[in-house]
Amino acid sequence: MVYFLLVAYYWLIPLIVVLTPLGHRLVPEWARSDVRKFKYLGFAIAYMMGLFIWFLPWSLPYWYVYNYAPAMGVATLIGYMWWVPLFSLVVALITLPLVEALKRSGLPKIPGAFW
Repeated sequence: MVYFLLVAYYWLIPLIVVLTPLGHRLVPEWARSDVRKFKYLGFAIAYMMGLFIWFLPWSLPYWYVYNYAPAMGVATLIGYMWWVPLFSLVVALITLPLVEALKRSGLPKIPGAFW
């Protein structure tokens, strides 16, 4: 239970985003927008939610099996907290030019695609 509360940073933020209009309406709208800054923001938030959500089911069993100390959980969070949002921004910066290139390529658009 201690570890689950320590990693609230990873499950609480995506849960709030998913359960509010931000996740249901605004993030998909921003990702499909023609305004570049909103498109970058939509992609970055979507990536950040994905990176946060994978952490809990991937790591939680290890904490119970190996019975790590809460101090190890704090050290892990400090180690991962800063790079997850930064990595989301970097991936958005790389993805957006690729998506725009697909839009200009003339390929048939798949329903629900971002281009």
